[in-house]
Amino acid sequence: MRVLIDGQVLMGNKTGIGFYCHNLIRGLYQLDGSHEFITVYNKFKPRKQKYVIGEERYIRYPYSYLREIMKGRFLYSIPLERFMGDFDIYHGTNYSILPTKRAKTVLTVCDLVFKKYPETVAVRNLRFLSYFVEKYTICATKLITISESTKKDVVDFFGIDPDKIHVTPLAADKFFRVISPEDSYFAEVRAKYQLPDRFILYVGTLEPRKNLQRLISAFAKTFKRTGCEHKLVLAGGNGWMYDGIFKLVQELGLEDKVIFTGYVDACDLPHLYNLADAFAYVSLYEGFGLPPLEAMQCGIPVLASNVSSIPEVVGEAAILINPLDTEAIADGLEQLLSDTSLYANLKAKGLERAATFQWRQTAQQTLDCYLAAINADR
Repeated sequence: MRVLIDGQVLMGNKTGIGFYCHNLIRGLYQLDGSHEFITVYNKFKPRKQKYVIGEERYIRYPYSYLREIMKGRFLYSIPLERFMGDFDIYHGTNYSILPTKRAKTVLTVCDLVFKKYPETVAVRNLRFLSYFVEKYTICATKLITISESTKKDVVDFFGIDPDKIHVTPLAADKFFRVISPEDSYFAEVRAKYQLPDRFILYVGTLEPRKNLQRLISAFAKTFKRTGCEHKLVLAGGNGWMYDGIFKLVQELGLEDKVIFTGYVDACDLPHLYNLADAFAYVSLYEGFGLPPLEAMQCGIPVLASNVSSIPEVVGEAAILINPLDTEAIADGLEQLLSDTSLYANLKAKGLERAATFQWRQTAQQTLDCYLAAINADR
């Protein structure tokens, strides 16, 4: 079986979908040598080839072909086989697929936040997603979602047959781990991001969906009630509509208590997690939610939202709260910082829970989806 995998999400800084694509490709290569997997890009290979895995092959989309696709003519454009030769499967990893003649198509839908919380999505992205994604889900031979929650959303919003959808839960990368306190790189990471001695950590983009204003308000309540020595570290690049986050910090007088690191290099993340005392993730909606899993795999107790896919990820290994209730978030933070028995219990449960998610399993489930697509009617 010859499979083309859309690798355009690997071209910039690695975020959620980039981590997914990278680890999926690596898992497929390690899983089965009898199939050919080819990663396709729209311009160049990733910078410094930092995503190259083993014998991974690359093919570039021809510009003339992409020009038609970018005009939105995906249903009427020249089939991809004209440029790429024969293949069996085209896997669109980021909400879109390209037209094929005989090959079957698999589409990954990571989440439907643009349907559930359209006000949290940038207008330029909302227009594309709202117009095209439903069409792509109908056209694709098979769909992949990364949680049961997102599968339900796809069925509810688009009326897709549940049997068409394969669920392939993700996993934390193996380099997320408990690191010895003697590791010399801790000092470098602490200095690089100007980290305090004690802190609660959030990792992710600064954007409305992540609900950071409620997290900051809850942290302010916790600090006022307990006088805790911890600071709040928000680690991630600016997304959109992030001005209100910085403004709230100023209004609450928390400039010396809330630290913004900006985008954190992937190689620094394991040490960043290990330096934290607790991890808070109060997002309004997630297709999966890798950061809580990464934190648990590093042995860091987690406070997380009780909505969308997040309970699927953390199970009973985290404190779950209503992300719309600032008081509940504050109470959860206080529990994490004051209850030593609960803290130790969550740390142990988190490590056990994280170990149940494996990229090899994700790759196998994806391969099963490819084989099902091969045998499916168009």
